[in-house]
Amino acid sequence: MYDESPYLVVADGLILHPATPEARLLTKLAADDPQTLWLLVAEQLEQDNWRLAMSIRGWLTDSLPVDVLIRWVAGRIDRARLVARIAAVGKDRLSPLATVLLTEFGTDDEVQNALSADFVSGGWVGPWSGRIRHQLDHPRHLGRARSPRWRPFLDRSDEETAQRRTAQDRRAGS
Repeated sequence: MYDESPYLVVADGLILHPATPEARLLTKLAADDPQTLWLLVAEQLEQDNWRLAMSIRGWLTDSLPVDVLIRWVAGRIDRARLVARIAAVGKDRLSPLATVLLTEFGTDDEVQNALSADFVSGGWVGPWSGRIRHQLDHPRHLGRARSPRWRPFLDRSDEETAQRRTAQDRRAGS
């Protein structure tokens, strides 16, 4: 079994990125023993380890089985919010984890906000108008999804992106 030290997950000052050796180790641990790894990570997240949350946001949950995460959530909104803060929404379609979170907790503002943040975080190369267009098209594409409980999330994403586009248009016109 693995050492249950929190330093297995993140050491002081260590910021993980998916391409680092430490992140590759976490991905391997997720494949070998996802339950144990998740319990170690979740313990740190419940203690507000923001550095860990920032480091694993958008990639570690893709390495863990959705059922491990949802069993841990166990219908608790506080845990759903915590998982939503580190989950990726998906590139071409909703990730399986985002699908479950939106289906079960899609009316919760904090879950919506956490998942919506995935649309506006990260880098972009090229014209800003292309970034805005991508942000407008992505939730609409995801909107072809089945559950009506996702509608508030998709509407909010559209509204926030439209506001950014309007602000960008004003700056460009100045």
